[in-house]
Amino acid sequence: IVGLFINTIPIRVRSRENMTMLELLNELQNQGTESDQYSYCSLAEIQSLSQQKNELIKVLYAFENYFVDEEKLKVEEGGLSFEIESGRGQTSYDITLSAYLKGDNLIFNLLYNPHLYVKEEIQSILSRIQAVLESFAANPNGKLSEIEVITEQERVQILGEFNNTAREYAKDQTVVELLEEQVRKFPH
Repeated sequence: IVGLFINTIPIRVRSRENMTMLELLNELQNQGTESDQYSYCSLAEIQSLSQQKNELIKVLYAFENYFVDEEKLKVEEGGLSFEIESGRGQTSYDITLSAYLKGDNLIFNLLYNPHLYVKEEIQSILSRIQAVLESFAANPNGKLSEIEVITEQERVQILGEFNNTAREYAKDQTVVELLEEQVRKFPH
């Protein structure tokens, strides 16, 4: 039989107060190792037994750590070399994020359901992933609660644009009088 044989094993990511990113990653690695004993059970079977069915899992993250002997892939005496720069894929999940190492680089591929997300939302998700990874790289022993999950541009927008609530109002009336005035204008 030739083909790709994989089984997705669902896990729940939980954090504790004052937990560091390294502690979380170690727990996830241990949980992944322990969950291997359930690899005989297909995700489709798990979903069929749940009340949520296909809604049980909407996001898939996969770290592809299969071995590739790059020396054998080089073009020399019948060898093979290839690299996919862009492609089109399909997923059964709302979002599928996969990552793999290529040399010293961590490469991410993100597939998403275009009926649920627009390109700008996906770009925002990718920007946040980048912000989290940069925060983690800067301080791997830092607490999860200290990791920045928004970009500097989002911070400016939240604190500046969204928080710009200054408005002109009648200063000779109390808040109660202003509210009563609105109730008279819009009784329903």
